[in-house]
Amino acid sequence: MVLAADVVDQPLTNPSALSGIEHHVYAEVEGHGRTFAVADKSRWHDAAQSAKTLRCLCFEFTDDQIEAPRAGAGFGFGIDDDRMRVAHTLKRDQCAALLTDFS
Repeated sequence: MVLAADVVDQPLTNPSALSGIEHHVYAEVEGHGRTFAVADKSRWHDAAQSAKTLRCLCFEFTDDQIEAPRAGAGFGFGIDDDRMRVAHTLKRDQCAALLTDFS
């Protein structure tokens, strides 16, 4: 799991300024382009039970996008939004750990 705290060094002082940014989060497999996340409020959390909203980001990958990193292609995540631009390529051990979720 890659958390925002892993890639952003500044504390978030105004969270509402980033409202909707979850729609600009992507996973990218070298040679296979970007897959944008689907923000899911209800998968593991009932929003009615909490004043805070928890969003889970889900990605759908093709078989080719899953096999490419196993064969050595780069794999990473990012945010493509004017309010925040982040790109992070996973290290080999991070990629290997993530790929175990696809077995």
